[in-house]
Amino acid sequence: METTPAPIPDDSEVTVEKAKWIEEQINRNFAFRIESFEILTKSAETTLGWLFGIVVGASGYVASHLSDEPFRITIPLLLATLLAGFEALLLIMGAMMTEEVASPGNIAENIATDERLKISEKWMRISEARGLSDTIKEIEEINNRKGKAINRARMAVVIIPALTMAIMIGLALAAL
Repeated sequence: METTPAPIPDDSEVTVEKAKWIEEQINRNFAFRIESFEILTKSAETTLGWLFGIVVGASGYVASHLSDEPFRITIPLLLATLLAGFEALLLIMGAMMTEEVASPGNIAENIATDERLKISEKWMRISEARGLSDTIKEIEEINNRKGKAINRARMAVVIIPALTMAIMIGLALAAL
C-alpha cells in the first residue's frame, strides 16, 4: 500500500523551527524502526537455535538408535527432524536473509551537486525527512515479514515436539 506525500505547504506555513521539529520526529521514527529491526533479527537467531535443537536432538537420537528402535519411534522422530528443518529454512528465508534498504540520506556527491541546496534550510530539512520516510516504510515492511516468520517458527517449536509425541503415543497404542 503506497501513499503519496502531502503537498508542501506555503512558505509562510512552515518555519525553520517546524522543519527542525519534523526532522527530529522522522529521525526518532527511523531510530525506532532500526532498533526493532535489530531486536527481530536477534529473536530470529534465537528461534533458529531452538529449531536446530529439535533437528539435532531428533536426528542424533534416530541416528544412534536406528537399528535398535522400532518404527513407532524412528518414523515420528524423522518426521520431527524434517519438519523442524523445513521450518528453519522458512525462518532463514523469511527473517534472516539480507535485504537491501535505501539509504536514509543523501550521499556526498549528491549533496555537492543537489539543486535542493539552493533552497532554504527548512525545505532542505523537509525534503530529507520525506526521503527518510520512504526508508522507514521499507524497514517497516521488512520488520513485518520478519515478525510473521518468527511467530510461525515459534509455533513450530511448540507444535513439532507435541505432534511427534502424539504420533509416537498413537503408534504405541495401535501396537497394543
